[in-house]
Amino acid sequence: MVYPPATWPELDRALQNELGYVEEHLEDYPGYSILQLCRIIYSYETKDVVVSKVEAADWACAELGDWKRHVELARKWYSRQTGPDEVGFMTAGLGDLLRFAKARIEALRSDSVELGRDGR
Repeated sequence: MVYPPATWPELDRALQNELGYVEEHLEDYPGYSILQLCRIIYSYETKDVVVSKVEAADWACAELGDWKRHVELARKWYSRQTGPDEVGFMTAGLGDLLRFAKARIEALRSDSVELGRDGR
């Protein structure tokens, strides 16, 4: 059986669900949360949802300069190489990063709706 490709509204719903999960578990999994936020922002920026954590982190380091240190530490965390001070640094900035991500995502979602684009 062949399935039709997902529409942008369907992908948007899935991304919003993932954003909700990240928000709910933000401090439980700081490294994961940072990398997922990178993936979600990347997906809204590019309309490409098929991206690895590593690719999204590379993109975020280049495009989200204010958050580069958090992203670098999240990548280090993903490789199980962070110490308590580094995890503390990541955790301390999570609320601000989430607010930044949500504002950026909402602006990108609004642009898509206003222009009548479906992401294809």
